[in-house]
Amino acid sequence: MFFRILKKDLQQKKGVNFILFAFMILATVFVASSVNNISVISKQTEYGMEKAVLGDLYIMQPGLGKETEFQEWLDESDLVTKYSANESIELLKSNVKEFDGTNGEEFELKGKIYLAPEWKENMLVFNQKQELLVLKSGEIAMQQSQMDENDLEPGDEITLTYGDWEKTMTVQEALIDPAFGGDFVDTTRYLVSSEDFEEMKKQNTTILYNYNIYSEDIIQLQKDISKENFELGVTIDRDTFKMAYMVVTIAGTVLITVGVCLILIAFLILKFTIEFTMQQDYKEIGIMKAIGIRNSMIKRIYITKYIAMILVAAVFGCVLSFPLGEFLLKTLGGALMLENATTHPELNILSSLVVAIVVVLLCYLCTNRVKKFSALESIRNGQTGERFERKTAFKLNKSKHVNPIVFMAGNDILSNIKKYLVLFFVFVIGTNVIIFPLNTISSLQSDNMATQFMLDVKKDFFVQTTMDSDAEQAIITMDSYKKDLKRFEDKLADKGYDIEADGILLYNMSYYVEDATECVSIITVIPVCSKGEYIDVLEGSIPQNEKEVALSSKLMKELGVSIGDTIHYKDTDDDKELIIVGYYQNYMQLGKSAMLFEDYPVEDMVAVTSWYNQCKLTNREKFADLTDREIIDRLTNDFADIEFYSANDVVNLNLGNAMGILDNMKYIIVAVIFLVNMLISVLMTRIFIMGEKSQIAMLRSIGYSNHRVQLWQAIRIGMVIVVAVLCGIGLSPLTNTFCLKPIFAFMGATNMKLTVNAIEVYVIYPVLLLLVNLLAAYISSGSVKKLNIMEISNAD
Repeated sequence: MFFRILKKDLQQKKGVNFILFAFMILATVFVASSVNNISVISKQTEYGMEKAVLGDLYIMQPGLGKETEFQEWLDESDLVTKYSANESIELLKSNVKEFDGTNGEEFELKGKIYLAPEWKENMLVFNQKQELLVLKSGEIAMQQSQMDENDLEPGDEITLTYGDWEKTMTVQEALIDPAFGGDFVDTTRYLVSSEDFEEMKKQNTTILYNYNIYSEDIIQLQKDISKENFELGVTIDRDTFKMAYMVVTIAGTVLITVGVCLILIAFLILKFTIEFTMQQDYKEIGIMKAIGIRNSMIKRIYITKYIAMILVAAVFGCVLSFPLGEFLLKTLGGALMLENATTHPELNILSSLVVAIVVVLLCYLCTNRVKKFSALESIRNGQTGERFERKTAFKLNKSKHVNPIVFMAGNDILSNIKKYLVLFFVFVIGTNVIIFPLNTISSLQSDNMATQFMLDVKKDFFVQTTMDSDAEQAIITMDSYKKDLKRFEDKLADKGYDIEADGILLYNMSYYVEDATECVSIITVIPVCSKGEYIDVLEGSIPQNEKEVALSSKLMKELGVSIGDTIHYKDTDDDKELIIVGYYQNYMQLGKSAMLFEDYPVEDMVAVTSWYNQCKLTNREKFADLTDREIIDRLTNDFADIEFYSANDVVNLNLGNAMGILDNMKYIIVAVIFLVNMLISVLMTRIFIMGEKSQIAMLRSIGYSNHRVQLWQAIRIGMVIVVAVLCGIGLSPLTNTFCLKPIFAFMGATNMKLTVNAIEVYVIYPVLLLLVNLLAAYISSGSVKKLNIMEISNAD
């Protein structure tokens, strides 16, 4: 008898059982793929660092003849376990004579580009198959973002020239560089063969020495290096390399958040569908209880059915989770060193088993309602246990100005709010899932973001570099940089562009608070030809004289100092005491930097690098009929050897391919959420119709057309969506505060002002969500045409 009842249930309720089975698969797919992706994304930086054999500390030293002194110190230091020294040279636009590609004569360079041979011990580079990259003479490899920037493909050619040396190189497939693949490392490597690199070195080029250092006490080692005052360039520890992937981690976080929300949606729908199935069987359960079948036996019928369904669904879901996980991971781009989604199949299998257990527990909890079902009530009150009581105080005859269809829809919702709660929560979650990436993208493209990159958004345009010679580009001093700014202003003035240019130089300086033996190296910002008023000062002020200093908020916390305290700069000849006059925020060195007065005496000290030249047109009225973008385009045409950018261009340049990733993910996420919500609208509409056959038949019998009945069904869904979307929009600031702001704070902006595109967030996508789901609900309610008046007395 037990199996006959089970068989009959499966045969008679094919539609509901199929829907339940589909959402079990959906839940399994989302859970298994999301858990695997969380594992892969959370480990992607460490996985890449290990594969690349990255040490605890990376130091780049310009070849100024002092590299031997530093290497001898490393050899003698007890804190250095081992180290390797690799060479590289800088690549400038002037070194690219010609290349294949369709973007014209100018080769686009993103950040600092260093040509290097294959480093065979540390900081390894790989091909797209995650195999060690090996190049032959005449071959060159670069990251995909650099290839895209210049419209290059594998097999294209690029001609390089250094002094008297010139060679045409063949571009190989895009490389994966775990060390310098992060968007916040303003350095990119192009790989060439050892033979070609040795030929380039002979052309009187400036050699850059790259040290990969291992140490048992990296903090003390950095302090010891700082005390020696070596003239070093970029210094990056292992943790900073990891944090350089923070922008991509934002995309990963968005992806994970979407996965978690879809899991919640799937479980909510499962719970609702199971409870609806039980309620639909109210009469049958009452009859079974009346003939003496115990509650435990009735529960076994349902539990057995659900166990059978979830086991099959878990297998299907587990299998489908692998390709879905791979597809979602690919949206993060090809520059990451990611494990394959199939590397740890046990995670997918375990997750699927967990889903199966959770669903069975859900079923068991839902079947506890069997105890509340009464055989007497099922006979007396109807097949689903309704009591035919007045549910609301609203009456149609007192609502003369309300369309009857609208009144019925609203009255249905108010009469049984619990029935619509699942739909409500699903759309609240769906709305937030859509808003989250939209707000992320808007914030990344805002003026606030540009300010965090130490850009003056009031300037008309920006220039990355204008240095002419290789030597000047590799070795920058305050004097040489000021001369270059003046030369740049004169160059533009010759063609009618009167500008005032300023910039920033970054120095690697050593500081200590009280104990001179506790020195730390800090990237120090010095404005050139401006006071740096555009810096986002949170409290206090920028330095007004050479005895003052401002620190980033993250550095203030790390050093344990406050405004008014003193900090010491360890100069080569003497230690200088500086008063902290304010603190600021930005993304420089991931939020850990210091700022000195514009005329601070650095003399011939070599800067690590220069930041963007910031330019203001003093004869802007001459170009009054042109927009800012048109001026930049005109400048680009007039000066083919110089790259001109807007503030937003600079942000996008420094965020790498993250904006493209997020933009693509936005459309994928919106499409997935719309599809899921449409399916849920269809599901809920069909379920409501199945439970309201007699009511619909009655409406048909008193003259309501199919169209009006369908409108009734769709308007109910629409009302719930409108309320849910409004609540979702209202909750979005909480999502920003708890999910988005911590990410920007980790990058360095502890008080980042998020930007919301109001038209997009509050109008376009909510309206689209409403219209799409109304249409889905209306179309799916077309099944009312199959009902007839006989359903009034028989709703089975």
